[in-house]
Amino acid sequence: MSTSREDGVTDSAIDETPSPESRETDSPEEGAVEGGTDFLHGSHPKSPPRGGGVFSPEALSVTGLLLLLPVLVGGRLLERVAWFGIGSGVADAGQLALLRAEMLTTGAVAAVAVLLASVSLFTGNDRTRAWARWSASAVVLAGVLSLLMCLLAFVGIVSAG
Repeated sequence: MSTSREDGVTDSAIDETPSPESRETDSPEEGAVEGGTDFLHGSHPKSPPRGGGVFSPEALSVTGLLLLLPVLVGGRLLERVAWFGIGSGVADAGQLALLRAEMLTTGAVAAVAVLLASVSLFTGNDRTRAWARWSASAVVLAGVLSLLMCLLAFVGIVSAG
């Protein structure tokens, strides 16, 4: 008695499509990836995530976030907006130059953070990590808001002098 598949195959069995059970055992599922199957089938392996670097979208996103953190956490910006932007704050003539310089510096740091995060978003592609896109988007939104607050405070300081 022969146990070979070819011995029991007839012409009518060749025309039939294989059953789902035999298909599952013959080939792996389409979504499953086995080690070495790319090599065995002659296909190109999936490209790994792009490596980091100094000018990678991930690095630019983190740099923008680190630049924006002192602007947001410092608390001086909110104080200046409340005192000079919304209220009618009064300061000495000697302090006005210092306050203007403080708002210009804070605005410049926020602008650089927005610029770096924007470059991160524009240079990113489908291989950019999701956290880098999210943090860059958050830096752009919070940075633009900080820039508007700096502008409001600066105009209030200039009009107070």
